[in-house]
This record gives sequence, C-alpha cells and structure tokens, in this order.
Amino acid sequence: MEKKVTNFKKFHENFSKAFFDFFITLTKNKNPLETISGFAILFIAFYFLIWGILTAKTNNISGYNLFTNFASIGGLTRGSDVSVNGVKVGSVIETKLNPDDFSVDVMMSIDSRYKFPENTIAKISTYGIIGDKYIKLEIGNDKELLKPNGKIKSVPFKPIEEIIGDLIFKENPKE
Repeated sequence: MEKKVTNFKKFHENFSKAFFDFFITLTKNKNPLETISGFAILFIAFYFLIWGILTAKTNNISGYNLFTNFASIGGLTRGSDVSVNGVKVGSVIETKLNPDDFSVDVMMSIDSRYKFPENTIAKISTYGIIGDKYIKLEIGNDKELLKPNGKIKSVPFKPIEEIIGDLIFKENPKE
C-alpha cells in the first residue's frame, strides 16, 4: 500500500511539473491576449459540450411493449417518438424486417401511465414537411384495453415524395 501511495505522489509531481512546463512553453514569446482568448474558447466549447449532454433528449420511456407492423417505415428509427395528440407517450425500441412477408415489425415501449383501447391505430407521421418520423397513435373507442405485448393495427405509410409525385404527375381523366 505504501508503494502505491509513493508511486501516486511521484506521478502527481511529474504530471504537475510537465503541465507547468507545457503552460510556460505555450505562453512563452506569445501575446498574453492570444493565450487568454484560447483558454476562453476552450472554456466555451467545454460549456456547450456539458450543456449538450445535460439537455439532450436521450431518455427512453420505460413501461410496457406494444407491437405494430408496416409495409414500409420510410426513415422511422430506433428512438423515434410515439405520440398521442402531440404528447410523447413512448419510443420505438426496435424495427426489424419480417422474413415471411418483408414487412417491418416495430416494437414500441409505452409509458405505463397510459392505456389505450384495442382499436387504436398506429400511423407514421412527420414533424413538419421534412422533419423526423414518429408514430402517431389515433385512439379508438373500444372498452377493451391493449395488454402488454399487444398488437396495434397500422395504416400504410406513404412518404411525402410519393404524395407530391402523385399530385404532380396525376393524369387528368379524359372527358
């Protein structure tokens, strides 16, 4: 134990000396304003790094799982929101290709505070015109509630590119 403490003291002394020598070399023959502005930039960058880490929305919702299936998910990814009337109620946990029919199985984690009727419908929507994709749940009116690991019916997803293409290249019926 004594040897470890001695080694740590030696390391600390050597590190302190090396850091001090580096600082002196860095500031030698330089304008002090350059050194101060360099440290200010480093401080600001460190501040934004910490701010980004603390404010990032990386918290996944934990609760019960629900499943749905889409023919195409058009950019929906793990971590995408699941929302009802604009309120986030869950997250997409997993997307995987179904080998039987090549559709996409989606597993969602739903906050346990929320229970939905069995005739709830899942549809993929977009935040704005070119925003991220998310699953929008349209609540049904059934008395029976979905159970954990239950399956939600889905509406086929049509990407905005296809909708615009249909509008532009729509054939006019001949009279």
